[in-house]
Amino acid sequence: MKASRATGQSPLFAAAERESIDVIRSLLGFRADVNQAKTDNVQDTPLTMCAEFGFVNTAQELCLQKADVNKATAETGATAILIAADNGHAGMVQCLAMYRADPNKALLTSEGLTALAVAARKGFVDVMEQLVQWKADVNHACSEMRTALMFAAEHGHTPAVKRDLN
Repeated sequence: MKASRATGQSPLFAAAERESIDVIRSLLGFRADVNQAKTDNVQDTPLTMCAEFGFVNTAQELCLQKADVNKATAETGATAILIAADNGHAGMVQCLAMYRADPNKALLTSEGLTALAVAARKGFVDVMEQLVQWKADVNHACSEMRTALMFAAEHGHTPAVKRDLN
């Protein structure tokens, strides 16, 4: 199924954006590509879009249909778990981790942040806890040699610092 010229998104992407699980199932029954990215510079997939908005049930359906949980966006290399962490969606992080999303894959940006560093920088303690539970590397240093703990401390997120020290 081809992407719309106007929006650059496939019918499956549009259905995921509306959390229409029945429509998603129908489209996949007609062999829609669960990993088809938008035709813009970012190249979000239905799963990365769900991660951004916290659509856990829709993401779970896409994962059940073999969505690639580690497929990265073209622009920054962000995976669904990184996007979920950046938006504070702990439930989404848990869902993606259950489908073997890599919590240690770093962004392609100059900083090379991981999901844990992104969550720590924003003070999302519940997201950090999920990531650590799913084996995020607490000692990973970004390209500037800063760890998640350093990001939490620099941004004044005391609960996140305490979480990372435990």
